[in-house]
Amino acid sequence: MKGIEDADGGLWHRTVDELDACAAAFAAYGLAAGLGIWVGVPDEGVIVLPVAELRDRYDRLPPPARSALA
Repeated sequence: MKGIEDADGGLWHRTVDELDACAAAFAAYGLAAGLGIWVGVPDEGVIVLPVAELRDRYDRLPPPARSALA
């Protein structure tokens, strides 16, 4: 995905906060490098996406698999 490699599986051992920080940094880099866009109303709030443009339509993904709680 977009040049991100996880050859040793290290991302599976990161906290949600660490992954969130990585995603934010990746989106910010995309915006700064001209490879990202922001979506929203500036007076209300925006999000930055690491894509050059939005599609007209997106297919829904299936719900994620869930593990039983211990």
